[in-house]
Amino acid sequence: MRQHRQKSALYFLGVFLLALSSGCTTPQTLDTLLGKDIAAHRAQGQGQSCPAIIRFHASPTTVNCGGEVFLTLAALAPDAEEIYYHWEIEGENFDSGTHAVWKTPACTYFKDPQQLYSIRGVASDGECSVAQTRGVQVLCDCPLELKVNFAFGKADLDKTSIAILDILGSTLNNYPSYSISIEGHTDSIGTRASNQTLGKQRAEAVKNYLISRWRVRPERFITRSFGEESPVAPNDTNAGRAQNRRAEIFRIRLNRE
Repeated sequence: MRQHRQKSALYFLGVFLLALSSGCTTPQTLDTLLGKDIAAHRAQGQGQSCPAIIRFHASPTTVNCGGEVFLTLAALAPDAEEIYYHWEIEGENFDSGTHAVWKTPACTYFKDPQQLYSIRGVASDGECSVAQTRGVQVLCDCPLELKVNFAFGKADLDKTSIAILDILGSTLNNYPSYSISIEGHTDSIGTRASNQTLGKQRAEAVKNYLISRWRVRPERFITRSFGEESPVAPNDTNAGRAQNRRAEIFRIRLNRE
């Protein structure tokens, strides 16, 4: 038995050195060479059996973003002294042990983490690794709420507004399925009619910048003006009026079918 183990060790050492000499040192390559090859080697009766996964549980398999997924993995390996467990999310190492809790991605600035994620549980006896995979659907309704402000009576974008819109424009190009609603607002100084027009000009200024600078398609925008009708602060102070001179930007999904 001891001689047999020494031969097996020399075989796997040879496989490992072959991987290093050929430059194949990625985790995926080593997993193939030192996992699948070992499994095939043992399946031919040239070594002890690989671990056998007897339990792999992920709950829930549909979860709102920011929620938790509880993971359990168990395996049997009668010939091994110890079994090692680790978890991967979308190919990245996440945790180790028979139990783990995955905190799903939360809403961040505009980027929607909604997708089907691949969770992989791996059991290993130190030489041979076996794995199972589950899909977990993360559902999100991440609101996008951005705001840019304007000088009194103006629809010109200042440096602060442009910096915000540059981040938005780059993100829109990375998420072509998202569309944008832009709402223009004013303070209460002036007539309702003139403020309605000014609110529209502010919304259009935001849209036109994103189209000209970031080449976002015009059909991805909806603009409208609320004029002075929807203040976020009292209009009886300079500070309040400054807050009300704004354009608000929201992410929406347009069904164009």
